[in-house]
Amino acid sequence: MISSNYRLYLKLFENSHVLTQPYTIFLQRELDELRSRCLQMEKTMKWWSDCTANWRDKWSKVRWVRGASASQSYLANVGKHTSNNCDNFRSERNRYKEEAKKLASRLDSQFREVSSLRGEKERLEKQLGKMEQQQRHQVDR
Repeated sequence: MISSNYRLYLKLFENSHVLTQPYTIFLQRELDELRSRCLQMEKTMKWWSDCTANWRDKWSKVRWVRGASASQSYLANVGKHTSNNCDNFRSERNRYKEEAKKLASRLDSQFREVSSLRGEKERLEKQLGKMEQQQRHQVDR
């Protein structure tokens, strides 16, 4: 902020090329004051910059930790679900294997029964054929 004294000196010495001693002292004081304000402003800006950098660093670490814990919990849940799913699949597979064994044994017993019935059928057909032949022989006699 330019002081009113400075404006006054500017108006008074605007056309003068000779600077007086009081004016020079005044300008030196104004210059020193501006330098101290600039220095203070630089310190303030550096302080805010450091604070901002520290804040960003802190919260990036917090976000990283939160993200890491979230991914760990996600992986833990996925692991639990995966192991549960694997256990479920194993138990279903075992159940289906047992069912397949039972069906295979039933199929095997059905094949044995069919083959025995075929044998019985062939035996009965032969017996029927013999009876028919015997009947024809008796009728022919």
